[in-house]
Amino acid sequence: SAPAAPVKLCGPEVHGSERRMSLADDEVFAAQLRALVPEGSDVLPADRHLGYIFGALYRCGTSKGLAAAATAMSETISWQASLPFRVDEVLACMPARRRLFEELYPAGPIGSDAAGRVVVLERIGAIPARTFAKEFGPDELIENTVYNRQAALAWNRALSHHAGTPIRAITPVLDLDGFGMSHMSPPFVRLCKIS
Repeated sequence: SAPAAPVKLCGPEVHGSERRMSLADDEVFAAQLRALVPEGSDVLPADRHLGYIFGALYRCGTSKGLAAAATAMSETISWQASLPFRVDEVLACMPARRRLFEELYPAGPIGSDAAGRVVVLERIGAIPARTFAKEFGPDELIENTVYNRQAALAWNRALSHHAGTPIRAITPVLDLDGFGMSHMSPPFVRLCKIS
């Protein structure tokens, strides 16, 4: 097949209200970014490439913006390679103490909003901060946080295909009911900085 034609990455035809992106546009943009970051880019699905592309879009699509998107994507690929698990496979095998994690940190996708985006609820105030900090270290926190994020992305992929248009954003809902001084304890704050 012929290589994808360059797509203008700036202006209302891409990110304005006049035109919604199609799933085919996603593939064209993703191919352009993969050309800039060929090494390791296969570990990120096409819709993740688009997060970086849209970072470039809001820099008005200049080569400088696209280069910044490519740098951010390369950094993500490097970070993922440093993890003791594969991000793209994390949903296939639940983290070892996932049930306890969910019990102590109630968070995850709960549905979709009127715009079709997945809604992710995080009940931060419900976390027993001291217990959580004793039970979970940085590695388990990262794996479970990645699991939550990948679940939301998988849900958005399903919603995108159902709607026939890319849905990239999520709607976060933070429930702070119960948030108190224990949530400011140094061990808990250190863990929060990681995620």
